[in-house]
Amino acid sequence: MATSKQKNITKTLARFYKKPVTKVSLELFFSLFAIIFFTVFAIKPTLETIAGLVKEIEDKEQLNEQLQRKVVSLATAQEEYQRLSSKIHFLDQAIPTQPQLVYSLKIVERLATENNIVINSIRLPEIPDEKSQHSATTALNRVDIYLNVSVLGDYQSIRDMVSSLHQYRRSLIVEEVTFSVEDKMETQQLRAALSIRVPYFGVNSAK
Repeated sequence: MATSKQKNITKTLARFYKKPVTKVSLELFFSLFAIIFFTVFAIKPTLETIAGLVKEIEDKEQLNEQLQRKVVSLATAQEEYQRLSSKIHFLDQAIPTQPQLVYSLKIVERLATENNIVINSIRLPEIPDEKSQHSATTALNRVDIYLNVSVLGDYQSIRDMVSSLHQYRRSLIVEEVTFSVEDKMETQQLRAALSIRVPYFGVNSAK
């Protein structure tokens, strides 16, 4: 009985697959499958290429924005430099690239004379090398010369001298003033010890 049913099913399927509609359906199915299969493999590299190009364009746009910002910054810096270029020599005068010790001492002496101050002594912990040479590529550091100046005079004159030192174009910084009274010939004189820092740009010998 089972064998008879199996034979009938086999015959029915054979007749079904012999029909043109069935053959066309199978061919259409395999054709669509083949098209989809090859399309996926053909399009995938193209999609990857497109994605890579899009990312490259975005990166270049970002780089272009950064370059534009740098161009604007450089233009601003150039304008600022041109605006201040006429004043750069003032910086060279205030803090030169040489110690200029003799010139600085003459300033102290002249301002003392102008304010009726008597200089008792000037002491230096060390004397800088005025003949030191450095090239344009040498890294320069701020170096300080310290002058210990002892003067005699009245309080207002000493104060005026200190103010004149601070206002002078050559940078002369009075860091400390110590007053004391000196008895001399039955009179009292006001003595002041000035600690003056004189900066310049040079090669620090301590390094």
